[in-house]
Amino acid sequence: MKGCKLDEIEQEILAVLEECRREGLSKEEIFHVFSPLGITKSIVARFHEGKQDEQGGKDEKAGKKKGLLGKVNLPRKEVLTFLVIFLTLGVVSYVVYPHTKQLRFQLLSLFRIGLIKILPVWKWTEFYYSRCLVRNPFYEAQDFNPDDCNLCETLEDIVRVHNVSQTEVIEKYIRREKPFIVTDAMYDWPIMKTDHLWFDNITEMYVHHEKIFICNLATNLRGAYGDFTRVVKQLYNVHTNQWFLHWENCQKDGAKAARQFYRRPYFISNSLDLTGSNWVLMSSDFRGRVYKKIDPSETLMMLYQIRGFNHIRLSPRDACRDNCPELLTTLNEGEILVVENLLWIMEYIPGEEGDNLGIISEVSWPSME
Repeated sequence: MKGCKLDEIEQEILAVLEECRREGLSKEEIFHVFSPLGITKSIVARFHEGKQDEQGGKDEKAGKKKGLLGKVNLPRKEVLTFLVIFLTLGVVSYVVYPHTKQLRFQLLSLFRIGLIKILPVWKWTEFYYSRCLVRNPFYEAQDFNPDDCNLCETLEDIVRVHNVSQTEVIEKYIRREKPFIVTDAMYDWPIMKTDHLWFDNITEMYVHHEKIFICNLATNLRGAYGDFTRVVKQLYNVHTNQWFLHWENCQKDGAKAARQFYRRPYFISNSLDLTGSNWVLMSSDFRGRVYKKIDPSETLMMLYQIRGFNHIRLSPRDACRDNCPELLTTLNEGEILVVENLLWIMEYIPGEEGDNLGIISEVSWPSME
């Protein structure tokens, strides 16, 4: 079975080599991009001249077929192999793209097949979903400290601020794990200046792009389990009313697509990473009585209220329930709520009148110790 899989990979490489030859690439160009895969100059020369490798047939008869790549032994340090193959195919795609799109497609297909084949040996998916390819040994994630409960003991409400500096945000609010609302950070956003953006502008990308997946879906619409597209299509039905819907864009393509609807607020430093997961909160005439919980993975989150309003409840985590109060507020259109997640749990009830739209972005905030 293993030999069959290697034969399939070999045939794909042979097809790519043949395509390179037909497209007029020189022997030197072909060898330059394929040498990291162990393909020798003699092999490239034979294929460039359109000849077959006779030695391969002899090896097969002897039961010791080496194939194009020779005897394959995947090392335990597969990361290096993965990077070499990735960079090699990337260079090939870049070099030959001006000549033909078909060859580029074949290279990408070969790359995908190779990744699937090595999954039983190396679980590379954890690198795909990881935000860091190489871990920083000096980085220390921010952990909850019971002494943090003293920071929220005297809080009475969620303060609203405007024209606030980045330094003030860090020193006065973030370091003290104090939630706050900024009222003037969305005025210049294109999404706030148009009357032509609504639910369908956001949902259509999930209907037309099958590769976009979501997580942590919560809604009162039927058919929510396993088919998000089916749920979204219900919003186009004129008989659908009194509904709420929120989900997390935990997959890279979905998170990237949703980022077109918001900008980095002026009070957040450019050095901070806003490219992680984001959430979408939508509702229409929903008169709920139960708070809906949002559980982000990063240490800081910002809720942008794009349309309508939401009722917000911030509850201290269990370790601080005896020290800290529960905070209630209403987040109005054009306001941004900033919450530190190590201390606070955020929940919301959708605004009961009209349509409401909010987006949450997660921020990887470094340790404040």
